[in-house]
Amino acid sequence: MEDFSRLKNPKSPSVSLSSTSRTYTEKVSHSFEISGYSMVKGIGVGKHIASDSFMVGGHLWAIYFYPDGKEFKIGDTCISCFIARVSEGEGVRALFKLELLDQNSRVKRGGI
Repeated sequence: MEDFSRLKNPKSPSVSLSSTSRTYTEKVSHSFEISGYSMVKGIGVGKHIASDSFMVGGHLWAIYFYPDGKEFKIGDTCISCFIARVSEGEGVRALFKLELLDQNSRVKRGGI
């Protein structure tokens, strides 16, 4: 094992270091309209329609809409909708709210 004690300099000034972690939020609204919904219903389970990508917090995001659901489960008739980061990066978190509107721009509750 090496002896590093000879590297110590008793006349060295003391050094004080500090760092800061900052978290910030950005509130953004993105509208993704699917014209002709009845024409995309039935494209198949696991097949999606993607929105254009949009920038939030320095990252690109997109909405993925699966009109027949992402996965097949017996007895299910559902849609799936996801927000996905499409740019590279790690340690990014997103809080989001999705609202589905019917053709009359009313918030849809329950099934489509």
